[in-house]
Amino acid sequence: MKPPGDPERARKHLAKTGARLTYVDPEGRIRVFIPGRSNRMLALPGRPPGLPAMDGVETPKWPSWSPTGEWIAAAGVADDGKTGGVFVFDAHRSRRSRWIPLQSAPMYSCWLPGHKAIGALISEKDRLHLFALDATRRVVVPRSIAKGMPLFFHARPDGTEIAIHTTEMATGPGRHVRIWDTREAPESSLVLTQRAGRLRSPVFSPQGALLAYGEKSERGREYTDLCIVDLKGKKVRPPIAFKGPGAASFSRDGRHLALVAGEVGNIPLFGQAAIISAWGGEPSPLYEGPIGSIEWVDDSRLIAVVAGESGVHWVLFDRRSASCSRISPPLSPTRDALFYAHFFDQFSRTHPLVSANGRYVSYAAQYGGERAGVEPHIFLLDLERSSTPEIVGPGMMPAWELPALMSE
Repeated sequence: MKPPGDPERARKHLAKTGARLTYVDPEGRIRVFIPGRSNRMLALPGRPPGLPAMDGVETPKWPSWSPTGEWIAAAGVADDGKTGGVFVFDAHRSRRSRWIPLQSAPMYSCWLPGHKAIGALISEKDRLHLFALDATRRVVVPRSIAKGMPLFFHARPDGTEIAIHTTEMATGPGRHVRIWDTREAPESSLVLTQRAGRLRSPVFSPQGALLAYGEKSERGREYTDLCIVDLKGKKVRPPIAFKGPGAASFSRDGRHLALVAGEVGNIPLFGQAAIISAWGGEPSPLYEGPIGSIEWVDDSRLIAVVAGESGVHWVLFDRRSASCSRISPPLSPTRDALFYAHFFDQFSRTHPLVSANGRYVSYAAQYGGERAGVEPHIFLLDLERSSTPEIVGPGMMPAWELPALMSE
């Protein structure tokens, strides 16, 4: 397997191929869809070469593009649910090029920035472990970078650092946010706080200059402080306190964040959303009411799932025109876009819902098609035409090719 390449190669490749979407179909096949062009199939999962004991490898999970667009990684779990590994697919040759075995079942995987590493979340002895797999080596030895309960993690765009929100169950109660320099031993990682709040994930800005994370607030247990720091650890603005769990996402230019917070019942929705300048100033309200799965389309527009009296919908916020428009038919609040929206990495750039060119949005929702019964299908929204969602086909876990800015 050749090294996955460099940032300049990624930019040229993305400009040539346009937006590409990958997802898993009901038969466990990885598919690549290009709007208006094709929906082709990659290799069947089947039995990994050289591992006869793993005859029943289940459907690949969480397919993720490499930053150069040459490879797709996906988690694979055996029928017994205890063993598995990571598939690596060759996106150009439409085949599986590699299988990286693991002693425990990976419940989640993503391609980390830096062009060569795959992150895998492993369930082992009722605990979670975060591993980094160097996909450029012939013999891959998983490197444990977080033990205990790594709840959320996010990589700096150049791949040099990974921010991890973890609960150190082995050393006592409490939540930590720390940064691991991938060039150093994991034990030497920098602890930003031992009082991590209920922010869904620490998140780097697209250029990697800033990091946003949550810290317990002095206002009480139900509050979390949103902290924004530069990579040297210097706070660039006072923390913002919010109630309930929350999540933050940087705009593509890194100048603003979308913050969603609050609690709404037992479904993955928050109660409000606001836009915050990364360098100071008061938050600007964006939406009041149940909202989730928000993601930036460009530097002025965002898409999100909202719930109201007429049902659950995808909506488009345009900050320049101060408008909000519905862009999908009603969805089931428990099984459709909310259930399949990316719970582990709500704002992850490794499984984006929006295409790199900002034109298309993808999501999975229940649909009664030609097959027996109702099953999840992949839907496509064209933001330029504001058309009725297109049905790509039955499947789950959609992810667009990564934007070139991720490799800057």
